[in-house]
Amino acid sequence: MKKKVNIVFLSLILALASLTGCNNADNASKLEFKNPYRPNLWTVAVVPFKNDSGSEALNTIAMTDEFYTELASVQDNIQVLSVNHVLAAQHRLGLTKIKDADDLSAIAEEIGADALFVGKITRYQPYQPPLIGIVVQVYEQRQPHMVELADSDDFDPSEMSRQPTTFELENGPVLKAVVQVNDVFDAGNKDIIQQVENYSTLQAKETPLGVNKILTSSGYMRFVSHQVIGRLLYDYCIRTGQYQEQD
Repeated sequence: MKKKVNIVFLSLILALASLTGCNNADNASKLEFKNPYRPNLWTVAVVPFKNDSGSEALNTIAMTDEFYTELASVQDNIQVLSVNHVLAAQHRLGLTKIKDADDLSAIAEEIGADALFVGKITRYQPYQPPLIGIVVQVYEQRQPHMVELADSDDFDPSEMSRQPTTFELENGPVLKAVVQVNDVFDAGNKDIIQQVENYSTLQAKETPLGVNKILTSSGYMRFVSHQVIGRLLYDYCIRTGQYQEQD
């Protein structure tokens, strides 16, 4: 049985990381938080996550809501339709279970979304230190009109194909997965703890969300969502030519 690590111990880890002067930003994947089709309105929605973790303690709707809230905070002409919109569309279409990309395409068409964020939780450990394994793909229904895309040579689809495929979804002719993040976020890892601290500092500008609160179940999912969304939008912006390297 794994021993629980208390918040005091995690605080000591944070202090040690700051004393070592370690710069984890160089090793972490790059993040971007902007509309890949700017200046056009990009309408997206989050499909309720699947539970592939084996944990009965996992509330997938609550996890999906945290992801939705974090995605909705990206204010760059991105319209994020509520999770209830997706659930209502599933009900109207008679889809008790999403089986393939055709089902996703039907949902996207029903709610008028350009793209869907489709995810599943692959690992879940709610006690300290928290751990979440997650896979999220963005399925593109259509590209917003009036967008002049850059040469797509900068986007290497083989990079995505080399990642483990965990979704039992076949890409149809209309809707396809264009970017993906597949990772495990373990708060017992010092690099993740540094990222949590950076996220806490970022959030402190708007809300008093300290490190201790982030390391709770819902707070940690918000942190994980932040990282996943940043990486997805980074890859998406490269694909559409919207990303420019900062000096």
